[in-house]
Amino acid sequence: MHVIGYFLCRVMTGQQTGIELLMQIPGHARCHVDSGFATLKKAYRRHDTETLDELAGVVDRSSVTNVSVRYPQWIWRDWKSVLSRHFKSFVGIRKYQHFRFTASLPGIVIVKEKRGGEETHVNLLKDRSFRFLVDTRAEPVQAAGLSLNRKEYLRRSVSKHVSEEKREQFCAGFAS
Repeated sequence: MHVIGYFLCRVMTGQQTGIELLMQIPGHARCHVDSGFATLKKAYRRHDTETLDELAGVVDRSSVTNVSVRYPQWIWRDWKSVLSRHFKSFVGIRKYQHFRFTASLPGIVIVKEKRGGEETHVNLLKDRSFRFLVDTRAEPVQAAGLSLNRKEYLRRSVSKHVSEEKREQFCAGFAS
């Protein structure tokens, strides 16, 4: 539901004039993203990885299309709280495969059950007159980090699986 709300927000703020989302037919879920994970999984099984740098290297070398991205490069935002204030739940969403969002119909999702099916307009705005400001953004979510107990547990239980030469570096990552 929140992905639908996010796409509506993007067209309502003029970041896109239209968006089309096509969901896979149930039972036909193979895709290129899955094959990327499969090649990564095979590469990961063949390598000892004890640090984030080593893991990133395995990801980068697993396929020409796989690229590692570390969490600190991303800014997670609390879209759920922003969107749930303005959009209703989409009852019966699972029966639709095609979703279209257009700036000319703010708050409206145009849906079809299947390709070539009849289009239905669904209003998800709680207040039909509401409009997002152009610069609407959700607040960043700050990572809570690990508690001292969790750090100690991980240091004790995982460090025994780390090679001797990397154990000191590993344990330093759990310093208080």
